[in-house]
Amino acid sequence: MRNNRSGQLLIEIIIAVAAGVGLLALGSQLVYVGLRSNQSTGAENTALGLAEETLTAVESIVTEKWQNIYLLTKSDTASPYYPQKSGGKWIVATGTEVVSISNDSYSRSFTIQNICRSTSTRNITGVTDTSGAGTTCTTSGGVFDPATEQVTVTVATTSTAPTVIKGFISRWRNKTCAQGSWMSTSTATGTCPVTTYSSKTNINATTTLTICSGC
Repeated sequence: MRNNRSGQLLIEIIIAVAAGVGLLALGSQLVYVGLRSNQSTGAENTALGLAEETLTAVESIVTEKWQNIYLLTKSDTASPYYPQKSGGKWIVATGTEVVSISNDSYSRSFTIQNICRSTSTRNITGVTDTSGAGTTCTTSGGVFDPATEQVTVTVATTSTAPTVIKGFISRWRNKTCAQGSWMSTSTATGTCPVTTYSSKTNINATTTLTICSGC
């Protein structure tokens, strides 16, 4: 009788130990998953913060001068840029920046694309042809709007999926330039003071401008 009870107690102890080990293993897995989840959430928040900072930097660069962004090579992914601090302000640098935060590396960049607008509603219909690099709107419809660009910011890290945000920037501030003379026609981006003009009829243009009929 004693031997039977001893054997029963031994079996109960073994079962209890096995159950305890199983609970410990499950607990360690739950802790590991929880830690990974917290790390993933932290990395995602960091990536989102870097993406928002990039978009804000682009807006600052545009506020200083529209051509800083408008004259960049347009593409969906082929021509990346990133914002860089220089002389107390944001400037555009070519390529992708790698930022190290909390023992993790984040690569961030942005691309610029031309956009199309509806001729009737003026709503944005999409990017221009050739993935936003062209100035025609055969695919998206509407017409090319040279005063609005689409910005796509991408922040990637090894621990989470890439964070991508999109925004639009518009030319809402224009510098007033003095027209020094009327020397020739041009459609290119000019500098101040201006000496060129778009081609028009019934205009005599030299150092002064004369509007006439049939001249």
